[in-house]
Amino acid sequence: MKRLLRSLMLLIIFCYAYVPAVAQLTGSNRFTFEADDTIWIKVMQIDTVNYRHNQWQAGKPQKTVFNAAYAGTYALVTDTINAYAPNDTSVFTLTFPGRVHPSSYPSWLVPWIDHFSFYYQLNMDTTSFARLEFSQDSGKTWIDLQDSTPFAVVCDTLLTTTGWHSWSIRFISPGYYMYSDSLKFRFTFVSGSDTMSRDGWMIDEMYLNYMFEGINDIHATHDVTLYPNPACDQLTIISGETANKDGRTASIYDIAGRLWCKYSLTGNSTTISTADIPCGVYQCLIDAGDAQIVNKKLVIVR
Repeated sequence: MKRLLRSLMLLIIFCYAYVPAVAQLTGSNRFTFEADDTIWIKVMQIDTVNYRHNQWQAGKPQKTVFNAAYAGTYALVTDTINAYAPNDTSVFTLTFPGRVHPSSYPSWLVPWIDHFSFYYQLNMDTTSFARLEFSQDSGKTWIDLQDSTPFAVVCDTLLTTTGWHSWSIRFISPGYYMYSDSLKFRFTFVSGSDTMSRDGWMIDEMYLNYMFEGINDIHATHDVTLYPNPACDQLTIISGETANKDGRTASIYDIAGRLWCKYSLTGNSTTISTADIPCGVYQCLIDAGDAQIVNKKLVIVR
């Protein structure tokens, strides 16, 4: 009886997830699949129409290899209890708005997806495979991210070795994707004919981050240069004629919106220290009072 009730609950969740909904996304988003996290339901569609035996489930992993989530209690698994069935295909899709505009951000900022990442494990036989695809035209065309990489995108390869791995995709050119109505990611697990008990694919801790550009400066970002970028311990900010204004400051924020440092800029070239900033991806906001000049992506590496 408990198993029947659990199956009915999952069916209700999946049917709800298949209905398109507008997710209330902000600049930085984290999807955990926990019971109190409802945002993932609004961006996920588990396809039980074309794949009636779809095995994707959100719940507590209770299998031989998949016996715990990456963080918290729940994860997304090809069946949380049983080994995956042979000769089957399980699919789910994530749909992210190409444009979001949180109320806390000024109206003159234009958002674009900067990166998407998650943690995962794979446990499968040699006749099975996992596929991850990307679409920027609402699912009309799909690109297999393991076989080819879209323009202006850098992404990882799915690993099949034991244990947790991280996967991420970064959009390195804002202008190419910022006007897409939506970006979709499709996760497909195809099981082969091998009947040996394997656990399949488990996913947890998804992160989605939006960056923001000034409307008046999207086509003039060449007037401000960050050098070198990626930077290590020092960064030089070079301003062209249209960006060389009095009272300018440079503020560096991480992807969670935390301010790491703020500097006053003088002349058309200012060198600042980044030695105390951890490695990662940041936003460098350069402004002069109420007039924003430009918001640029900065990468710190060592």
